[in-house]
Amino acid sequence: MRRAASQVLAHSLWFRCRPYSVYSYSSFPSRIGYYSGVLSISSCPFVSGQGSSLLRVSADCRARVAEKLGFQRKDNCGCKRVRASAVACMSGIAMDSNVHKTSQEDVLHFWFKDADLTTYQFPVEFWYMGGEAVNKEVKEKFGECLELACSGKLNHWQSNPQGCLALVIVLDQFSRNVFQDSPHSFAQDQAALKITLDTIKQGWDKKLSAVERIFLYMPLMHSESLEVHEVSEQMFRGLADNYKDVPQLHKFLTNSLNFERAHHAVLKRFGRYPSRNAVLGRRNTPEEEEYLASGKIWSTPEN
Repeated sequence: MRRAASQVLAHSLWFRCRPYSVYSYSSFPSRIGYYSGVLSISSCPFVSGQGSSLLRVSADCRARVAEKLGFQRKDNCGCKRVRASAVACMSGIAMDSNVHKTSQEDVLHFWFKDADLTTYQFPVEFWYMGGEAVNKEVKEKFGECLELACSGKLNHWQSNPQGCLALVIVLDQFSRNVFQDSPHSFAQDQAALKITLDTIKQGWDKKLSAVERIFLYMPLMHSESLEVHEVSEQMFRGLADNYKDVPQLHKFLTNSLNFERAHHAVLKRFGRYPSRNAVLGRRNTPEEEEYLASGKIWSTPEN
């Protein structure tokens, strides 16, 4: 096995990695810690004499092949479909057709690729404004991923903090892109909220960056429960307070806190989000009609 696996074939191919020991291209550092190329060979799907069983490659073999390919070790970054310019393989390799082609790493790279923590420039319009072009891109790239997430077939992503975040983004954000102006856009809110609360309970939210935590906490903000918003304001306030010594980042996080407070104020006033009424088939009250007509959808009553 070691001798066969060390025979490197200089061919380009798409390889499905598994979330065990992950190696990443050292030549593609991202501004916030993700990598555009990842390879795992700790459980390569080599077909054995039994046909469908998997043979595990030894740790020593993985290290030797990774060294040959110029990979740098990076743990706990999730699995990803990658294109490798040279992949250690041998005859008899079998691709696992049962594994969905989109990984948690794909989701995180797509969502955060334009966030720059060195200059504190963030793709606010992309994240919060969306638009037809963004919605189309999300649907084309992640429509099938969203379908699987909605059916619970990606729940295994919850085995690490980054996976939890990726699943929340799919259920909470991508659903709004793909199903905009449809009741389906809110259908996964409870599932996303549960993942968020479970992640916080495990303390995994603190293993994420400040900007990542904004989107992990977003299902709290989207909830129509006043009890949940007590937790939400606590999370966003604590996040902003943690970065008072970084003015630009603190300002960005404080904006998120203020947006949470605006949501909370609307919920206290109406008991629900009137902006969702038309899509969800809910009849507006006279007070809600006046509020919606004002155009100040997320302003507090004082404003």
